[in-house]
Amino acid sequence: MERIVKDRFGDLYNISGWGKLLDAVDYAGKKTFLKIDTKMDQLGRGGKREAKEQAKSLSHQVIVTLRRRTAVSHDTLLLNPSAFQRREFKRMTFPVFCRCLIEHCNIVVGHGDFLNKDIRKLILANIGTRKSYAPEYHEQLCKLVEGTSMAWAPGTIDELKHAIRISKPVFVLTDGKLEEINSKDISRINNSVVPFYPPSRQAYFRLWRDPVKNAYQEYCSKTRGFSFLD
Repeated sequence: MERIVKDRFGDLYNISGWGKLLDAVDYAGKKTFLKIDTKMDQLGRGGKREAKEQAKSLSHQVIVTLRRRTAVSHDTLLLNPSAFQRREFKRMTFPVFCRCLIEHCNIVVGHGDFLNKDIRKLILANIGTRKSYAPEYHEQLCKLVEGTSMAWAPGTIDELKHAIRISKPVFVLTDGKLEEINSKDISRINNSVVPFYPPSRQAYFRLWRDPVKNAYQEYCSKTRGFSFLD
């Protein structure tokens, strides 16, 4: 994905994790991000209402810090929300925090989970070991994996729709290249969105998100991280 974005937008610094985020800014910027991280940790252990109230302010601080305290010499900064390590805070503030980040960005780029023949086989095997947890949901997921080349997370689709609503340029990965989309284009992606399981929201993580993460790790260890698009 990083290579494809570079091909479209030129030189960039990919902020894909917490370490990359800290490395992107100077000393003062690092101190700010550590304070933000501490605040996220505190809010993640508190009430949902306060966390959501603070989310907008924190997202603004993130972008301001990146703009004013940048320590890397790249034309573009590609910020992945997964760089923030406080998962509980992000869960509690969904979709506020990520939507607010989008409001301060210039361009939004999105992609789902790539599903070539090998990764599809690994995912089916991994979710199959948890079939007994929710058999009906497992069947839904199997049909999705077998019928699409890219599975989209519900949160990602929410972010893309929000970006389009506020007139941000939105690009998604399609057939190995970035394609700009609008509100009409979102409808063709909806059939590839991973559904939640109404009886238990936790089933999404237990039966889908965690097994898929494990499948990707296994695939990359076997292929030394070769691109899914090759």
